[in-house]
Amino acid sequence: MNILPRKKILWLLLCPIVMVGCASTEKKPPRLEKLLAPSAQAVISWKDKVGSVGNYRFVPAVDGELVCGAGQNGQIKCFHLESGKLILKRDTNIQFSGGVGITDDFLLLGTVNGEMLAIGRSQGNVVWKKMLSS
Repeated sequence: MNILPRKKILWLLLCPIVMVGCASTEKKPPRLEKLLAPSAQAVISWKDKVGSVGNYRFVPAVDGELVCGAGQNGQIKCFHLESGKLILKRDTNIQFSGGVGITDDFLLLGTVNGEMLAIGRSQGNVVWKKMLSS
């Protein structure tokens, strides 16, 4: 007599028992408490526009006390985070489709042509560009 079918039958009988054991819980999850009222009030300290976003979505980048944004038609602006003072303004005439990423030296932006651009933070010039694959 072949033992293999007996092992399969035993396995099929034990699986539901093991699964039920794994699904059982001894403790109920902790009860959620009521949320407290907010302890701070948000206030807009300053605001500015960078440029049109068209059909794209641009997210400002923050690094220390610098916040940078970009617009679809090649606009780049960087501001002092607390004061809103304009630190850098450039119009690159390059069609952007995404960004902004930020490093110590560069702002990183994607173009509608599938390129990634590194823009120098200090002077706003294109330092390098690289075609990205899809």
